[in-house]
Amino acid sequence: MPNLYYLDERPIFDFERMLADAFNRGGKEEEERVRKEYAETQKQKTKQITERGGKLTEEGKLKRKEAFKKMMADMKDSKTDLIS
Repeated sequence: MPNLYYLDERPIFDFERMLADAFNRGGKEEEERVRKEYAETQKQKTKQITERGGKLTEEGKLKRKEAFKKMMADMKDSKTDLIS
């Protein structure tokens, strides 16, 4: 039923629709295969997001470290100018 969006006042999600279609195509075995395939896809997406988050964190740390070094160098230069 591709036009069914709610059942018992509860939304029908794309994942549930995929499983129902798989069951119609090949029974319980096909449904299990699609379920495992979907779980693996979600696992890969989560891994990619986590890796990207780690990279962004590291990039942020490096930028802050460089900004701190620059700030310290500027302070040192201004102290030298005041002494002279």
